[in-house]
Amino acid sequence: DLTQPDIPELIARARAAGVDIMLLSARGPDFYDLSVRELRRTGVRWKAPVVCAFFLCNSDGRYDAEALQSAFTQIGTPAPAGGPRPIIIADGVMLAAGQNKGAMLDLMVTALGKDRISRIVFVDDSERNVAAVATSQTPVPISIYHYRRVPTAVSESEARAGGKQYRLFLKSMCQTVRSALCTLEPAKAGGDHR
Repeated sequence: DLTQPDIPELIARARAAGVDIMLLSARGPDFYDLSVRELRRTGVRWKAPVVCAFFLCNSDGRYDAEALQSAFTQIGTPAPAGGPRPIIIADGVMLAAGQNKGAMLDLMVTALGKDRISRIVFVDDSERNVAAVATSQTPVPISIYHYRRVPTAVSESEARAGGKQYRLFLKSMCQTVRSALCTLEPAKAGGDHR
């Protein structure tokens, strides 16, 4: 479910004003179909330009680590720490596989052509991603917003339910494999949630 019920309306108003919408997520490329389906199910609609440049352009939008390393080298942006991982850029959605969103945004903007973009509005619920985009080399003005409507507190009932699920998992696992977790006291094994 959406964290804010009017998100589809806000995006629709932006589209009506001629704004291209591109979605950048930390999810991995294997979650593309699921992500698009869920966005559409909740009423989120977007329309984006095709992302295609001499260093990043193929028919299905899937790029392996080698292709990304080459693209980062060509645009002069450092690749994410630990080396790039496969991503997908298709139909206005980039699934960046947990990589630095600042570097991924640089890649997307360069592939789109910075002359085609007058301004970027970046909204994210993670301070780390906000900081990564703020310090990126993206050559286009960016307005950055830290979205804080995502509930982060865990209620007592959620903690109990999580503890119960964990204990069931641990019991099942310890019947089939040997693990140090099976010999720890519940609090040390992470299962001390009533």
